[in-house]
Amino acid sequence: MTTLRKKYHDLGNKINTALMYIGAVKDQVEMYGGSEEDKKYFGNTIKKCLVAENVLLELDQELSAIKAVAYSLTDPDKDLKELALEAKARNQDVKLLVIDNDRGLCTIIKEKYEGRGFKVETAIDADSGKRMLLSWVPDILLLDLYLNVGMEGVDILRFIRSEKLPVKCAIITGETDEDKLKDVRALQPDEMLIKPVMAAQLTAKINAMVSSLRRK
Repeated sequence: MTTLRKKYHDLGNKINTALMYIGAVKDQVEMYGGSEEDKKYFGNTIKKCLVAENVLLELDQELSAIKAVAYSLTDPDKDLKELALEAKARNQDVKLLVIDNDRGLCTIIKEKYEGRGFKVETAIDADSGKRMLLSWVPDILLLDLYLNVGMEGVDILRFIRSEKLPVKCAIITGETDEDKLKDVRALQPDEMLIKPVMAAQLTAKINAMVSSLRRK
């Protein structure tokens, strides 16, 4: 039986093992003498090892944060298949809308979250997204900041606020310029996700919004 506790334990062990191997490679490279050209090459190798270490440490921190949330919501010693079935049953009343001009991404999210019990619809531009918001009224919206002709995500979020729609909204964007993001933050989206978005990160944010819906 694979439990949530065992799954997190196994993932943590894999991260620690990878960190150990990277550390061993760094030690061996640092001890190597060789020519100046070799030293330059191995210096670049060490830099790459440091980048890999930082990524793994960030993953470990993210895993710990998700673990803390998951343990507060579920029984960590229950079989994962049983937990998945329970979650799917709970999600059957949750409507999720994805507005993103990337058709492939829309398809991936739709298939993934329908498999978890959500009712999912997608739109690839601002106009069809607004129509869907009014006719279907989702519980949760995943909204790309940049659609077909610029920062239309801001207009859609502003539309949600003006119409007082009861929608939890997560903005997804690769934009990091704070001057460009200030209008978005002023509209108080429920979540802000900076691309590239990891699957576990997206799941954690959606779970948080679902939990918020259930507390109402």
